[in-house]
Amino acid sequence: MQEDIVMTRTNADSETAGQDSGQDAGAGPRKNWCGFDVKPSQDTTEKTYDHPKEAKIKVKVKSYWWGYEVYFDRESFEFLEASATVAAKAIAETVEPPLGEIIAAYIESRVGLAKAEKIVFGGTGVYFTSFWPVPGLLFPLPWNEGGGESTAPEDNVLWWTLWQEGRGWSKNRPLSKHYSQKAPALAADGKGSFFCVHQPLGTEGLGITTYSCEDGSWHRDERLPATVRTFTPPAAAWHPQFGLVVAYVDENFTIQWTRRPAGPGASGQWTDPQPICDPIAEITAMSTHAPGLAVHGGSLVCAYTSTEDQERQVYVARMFPGDEPSSVWKIEAGNNQQHSDTGVSLTSDGQSLLCATVVDKRLALWSKKSDDDAWEMVTSPDVAVGGTPSVAYVTSASPDPSCVCLYRKPDNDELGMVVSNKGQIPDLTFTAPKNDSPRHHTTTDPAVVYSTYKTADGSCVNQAMCIHHGRFG
Repeated sequence: MQEDIVMTRTNADSETAGQDSGQDAGAGPRKNWCGFDVKPSQDTTEKTYDHPKEAKIKVKVKSYWWGYEVYFDRESFEFLEASATVAAKAIAETVEPPLGEIIAAYIESRVGLAKAEKIVFGGTGVYFTSFWPVPGLLFPLPWNEGGGESTAPEDNVLWWTLWQEGRGWSKNRPLSKHYSQKAPALAADGKGSFFCVHQPLGTEGLGITTYSCEDGSWHRDERLPATVRTFTPPAAAWHPQFGLVVAYVDENFTIQWTRRPAGPGASGQWTDPQPICDPIAEITAMSTHAPGLAVHGGSLVCAYTSTEDQERQVYVARMFPGDEPSSVWKIEAGNNQQHSDTGVSLTSDGQSLLCATVVDKRLALWSKKSDDDAWEMVTSPDVAVGGTPSVAYVTSASPDPSCVCLYRKPDNDELGMVVSNKGQIPDLTFTAPKNDSPRHHTTTDPAVVYSTYKTADGSCVNQAMCIHHGRFG
């Protein structure tokens, strides 16, 4: 991805800024999950706004293809800390809509978090960052005036980033106060909520942080039931009837699952964990690696590397909604060729399954159409993988790739990526895109979801969201 070209404007330019900002007028405003009409930038732009009466309010806004940033110098941020309500009103009066309205609506709730980040990371000013699909996020980071932007130290914080075809990767952003010992799992309900399941520090259990478009923020960690104790990274998926489903491997290497019934945001109570087992075949799902979880044709599907098989074949367990009250699963083995050295990742287009595995430390992708079909290898680049890859599929009428697969490069811990052509899973061919590396690092496996949201004119935009572990200091 080429470096951004920054065009600097002051408040005096604001009346004509929209004429030469590099925005695509034909694209129209983007209706995002928070209900605002936002026209995303196609090039990087920068504007500085000065309130006509309140001299302490000086706001700089940078717009990118992936989102925007709002900068407050030391004096402006101190005013924001002391008089958040007054400052929010002044911002709404100063920054052109709709960003002024968005910033004013969410900035008060971000002040406390911004103060904490300023203490943790240092810096004399603060800037807030948001992605276009979630413009109310306004995640705070320190800004050292005149000294460039400071960055967080290497740590085990969870980080997130976006990818878009033709644009590459966005900046890497931390999920403040969300730490993880193992690789996270990521799921989305398609209505504006994202669910990041991870293992908090100092515990064998699992926690979840939820992003909701209703308040534009990642929530504080919520702990899953105390009986949930995991030996491996978890897997997560959103099922329209079951709600949020989490699978994990317990201390006895049995794959357990629990769910939180469907409901808005972070509502609902978790069910008691139950083992994934097939009572007819008398098989219990067991593994020493992370399982994969996906929704396929209305059923819930879990793929895993079996500890019962010396060839480390990938087994698939399936449960239909009608069976859920009695937790009846059907488990089947993969073919003799399909196996994995690590955990597996799973996705579906509704008709076929796609499974990402690692064979002899190289990426291997497999597809199958139905229960009766054998797994077939999908064409993909010969890339080395350190750990378990993560794969996600998007259904869209756009010309963008249908599937993305992320993995950790074993030689330098950078995130790597392969993408497919547009089409259904059995017909996909994967290639490594140019400048595929976002230069983001991770010490554990990444998690990814690939989703579509619509612009006001009805066209579709596909973006992949990745959440990954930071680097240990």
